[in-house]
Amino acid sequence: MLGGAALRERALTAAGRIARATGVRLMSETSNRRIERGGDRTPVDRLPYPIDMAVAKLKDVKHLVLAGAKAPVGFFAYPGKPSLLAPPDSNKVQMASYEEDLAHAQEKLADE
Repeated sequence: MLGGAALRERALTAAGRIARATGVRLMSETSNRRIERGGDRTPVDRLPYPIDMAVAKLKDVKHLVLAGAKAPVGFFAYPGKPSLLAPPDSNKVQMASYEEDLAHAQEKLADE
């Protein structure tokens, strides 16, 4: 799950390398200030805003790695809907927070 500076060209390039090497799926938070797209940039799916669609998109996630993003949550306290959108048994790992050098963290992981 990418957010913030992880959606800029340098970090996206590293994320694309990670995805190609491991087969992971890249996704961004629902709302982002800026996503660099187009040309040869790495494509990233956006998490849908409606809770049911977001839960369906995340239903098979076993490991959720967060890079500049927070664990996805539903909007408000919607009756009969989960607050946490990722499966409860999924492993959530904070690779780097939005305050850290996300591009550097992703490049180091891509170089592994």
